Amino acid sequence: MSMEQGFLGRDFPDKSSGRFRIAVTGDSFVSGTLTMPYYTAFVEVLQKMLDSAGYRVEVLNCGVDGGARDYDIFKMIPCKIAPLQPDLISVS
Repeated sequence: MSMEQGFLGRDFPDKSSGRFRIAVTGDSFVSGTLTMPYYTAFVEVLQKMLDSAGYRVEVLNCGVDGGARDYDIFKMIPCKIAPLQPDLISVS
């Protein structure tokens, strides 16, 4: 678990210049707890696909476990996701 950001998976590095950053948030389907290990979650698979195609895109897995409700996910955007400086936020 990424203790610093509070999400499963790898720590999120500081935003690199020149890389488009996508933050994907949602419930356990996004976080990957249903598809453990976390690197089999669709967010991680998407990152690998973009890397192999040569795109300079960084996909952040900001999913949360525990049957997160839409209200909880949207409350989290300004305090936990916005500081990560995403160029795009996807709520799945």
